[in-house]
Amino acid sequence: MRNSGWPCPGSPGEADDHVGYELAFVASLLHMAADALAEARTAQAEIALHAAAAFLREHLMPWVGEFLDALQVRADTPFCRGAAMLCRDTLRVVAGFPGESGQ
Repeated sequence: MRNSGWPCPGSPGEADDHVGYELAFVASLLHMAADALAEARTAQAEIALHAAAAFLREHLMPWVGEFLDALQVRADTPFCRGAAMLCRDTLRVVAGFPGESGQ
């Protein structure tokens, strides 16, 4: 994330691999792609989409499913359980787009 120039919003002593930061990073890449497509800048959109796919594949997807499953089981409120389910299912859809996960 630091190599991309994305300003990680955490404190100086906080790890960059916090799940919230990683999700925000993917969201920012997808937003950049959407903006580029809206302005007919397909090359830039493709770069942002490939960066998001690579980050998902290499950094987030290997562990986040297990994390979100555990969060869903251990959550104290229906809201947190639902948020974990929504996040997991959304990531599965995003990671499964053709061409975005090596398909």
